[in-house]
Amino acid sequence: MRSAIAALITATACATPAVTTTFSTDDIYAAHFTTAWAAYAAQTASDPPDQPTHRSREQRTLQVVINAPVAVVFARFSDVNQHFGLHPLLRHVVTHELSRTDGLRERRFTAIEDVDVGFGVVVPVETHAVTRIDAAHHRYTTESWTDPGVITRQIFVFTAVDNDLTRVDETITFEAPLLLLPTAVDGGFHAHSHFMAVVKSAIQGGKAKR
Repeated sequence: MRSAIAALITATACATPAVTTTFSTDDIYAAHFTTAWAAYAAQTASDPPDQPTHRSREQRTLQVVINAPVAVVFARFSDVNQHFGLHPLLRHVVTHELSRTDGLRERRFTAIEDVDVGFGVVVPVETHAVTRIDAAHHRYTTESWTDPGVITRQIFVFTAVDNDLTRVDETITFEAPLLLLPTAVDGGFHAHSHFMAVVKSAIQGGKAKR
């Protein structure tokens, strides 16, 4: 899960209330998740994905080929708890619920990232997300919501080119208020590209958990 938060926080920092870098309790993050997901549901209900109004959307694709078996690559990408140390902003993950429906493993969680907004000021930012993992077919999706109303939808597909070579295809859809979309897309796409390159390096360098 890599959202467009790092790019957006600079554009919205002036509207962000003062915060400390001390983590809230998991119960508080759970409450934040419930509020955020209600806002996500309301947004998608009033502004259907195929008919955005005061918002806009842009889709990008990424691909990387990794010298490792598909099971190893899939496990590393699909488990957000294995992203620590690979994403420089990620500081904390709170899992609110794990479930299984129709063969899919679902994780509801909040990721906390420390974002430098300049002048030595670091702001903790929350991204609330739901990941649905289809291990049988080596694919998963993630939907996320971040204030002020930025939605990111990701589809990851893992293909075994041969026993020791895996192709990873990611389709990312960014949706945001009209004025924020360019920042969300530019920063978000860069963050996703960087993350995929770092994960590839970690796996091929033997740092992946097998």
